[in-house]
Amino acid sequence: MKIRSVNGSRYLGVPKELVKKLRSDYMTVRVDDAGRLIYTPLQEVA
Repeated sequence: MKIRSVNGSRYLGVPKELVKKLRSDYMTVRVDDAGRLIYTPLQEVA
């Protein structure tokens, strides 16, 4: 992993191989075309 600064903001770089292994029961995790992690909450089933 790598932390980088762009325009005064800090970003954590996560290897794509690690992102593919991320798993969560309450949200989906994916990488967009720009390489950013996108978290999407899952709907609760009642």
